[in-house]
Amino acid sequence: MVIHLTSGLKFSPDVVTVAPGTRVRWANDVAMGHTVTPDNATQAGAWPSTSLSAAGAIYKTVMQTAGDFPYHCNPHSGVMRGTIRVR
Repeated sequence: MVIHLTSGLKFSPDVVTVAPGTRVRWANDVAMGHTVTPDNATQAGAWPSTSLSAAGAIYKTVMQTAGDFPYHCNPHSGVMRGTIRVR
């Protein structure tokens, strides 16, 4: 599963549903700094906040724990939000 960070300040797609054990990858498509930051960093299964500061930057994690994992981009948190649902 690939989620793109776009010039329109969006995660695309912004909501995804995956099975446990699925690798999720975020790819920064633009020359603009973004982060992939869990709304609740202490939630079991959450990943550490990660900076994707350049076009082509990639972060990946394997989602092992069932649940909903909302996240945001720190510099653009008012508009750039997403959720991973692990079922």
